[in-house]
Amino acid sequence: MRENNMLFKSKVCFDDYYEKNQDPSLIYDCWLDATSKGWNGWAMPYLEESEFNKFMENMKIDFNNMKDGYDKEFFEELSLIKPEVINGKTMYYFGGWLTWNIEDDDFIEKRDNLLSKTKPCNPVKELKEFRLVKISTITEECYVMADDWEKAEELGHLSEDLDWRMMNSEAEIEVDFEESE
Repeated sequence: MRENNMLFKSKVCFDDYYEKNQDPSLIYDCWLDATSKGWNGWAMPYLEESEFNKFMENMKIDFNNMKDGYDKEFFEELSLIKPEVINGKTMYYFGGWLTWNIEDDDFIEKRDNLLSKTKPCNPVKELKEFRLVKISTITEECYVMADDWEKAEELGHLSEDLDWRMMNSEAEIEVDFEESE
């Protein structure tokens, strides 16, 4: 058994609830986790056993009425949902794979009320954005054979085959040119 003090009572449904004039057999009492952000905007409810059984019966009816036939694999996947005991109740968790609508006018109030009663473990301070600039200077040197310093510089910029080496204490590239006869 596990405890979850962030669950609150609510109601969920699928689009067929709205399409069938809000048929009360198509809405399900559930528990929702106040800390859950949902799955792509859809609810992720916990159904108690009686509501889970009601849901499964509705699925059987829907699948039997399908023109394409009974979707046996999907129904088997639903049947594989294992119950777990949470807060002393047997519940079936529907995570992120079904498109549950929340049909509860007081949902936001219930969720926010529960969230306001809990103190975060690590309160988050308001963050500000800062721009940081890091300037790095890498000075490298190589030796080239040339007639003058302009030709040497040109060779340095154009040749990818040069053996450039890091200089330890220099801030600029220095070209020493000694004219030999």
